[in-house]
Amino acid sequence: MATWEDMENLVPYAVRMQHTTRHTYMLPVPGSPLSGTSMKMEPGVYQLSLAYTGPEQAFIRYRPENEGYHDVCHIAEDTSGKPRRSAPIIIQAGENTTVSVITVPYSNRGADQSSTASLQVIPLG
Repeated sequence: MATWEDMENLVPYAVRMQHTTRHTYMLPVPGSPLSGTSMKMEPGVYQLSLAYTGPEQAFIRYRPENEGYHDVCHIAEDTSGKPRRSAPIIIQAGENTTVSVITVPYSNRGADQSSTASLQVIPLG
């Protein structure tokens, strides 16, 4: 079972995005984890959910131990820039389980100039 001390390596895990005049799409802020950067989970049971403020589509890519990827906690694109949150899911993490936050590039038409995709991880046992 993961302890709160184990969680220090898991949270906060957020991909910060910004739009600049030199790019059509929102890009990760320098120093922020990149979209798709994998994070290894400690063995245990967790509740995962995703919150996002940008115009892009976002989701969590979950890879259980020795299995393929599962895209979960989808958040649809929304040009209003309003914060959105996925429904929570419960996962069982093994020794080599990874998760990553994925944002699908989307032209920044009328959305905020910066956004954050935050992965919430709650250990359940």
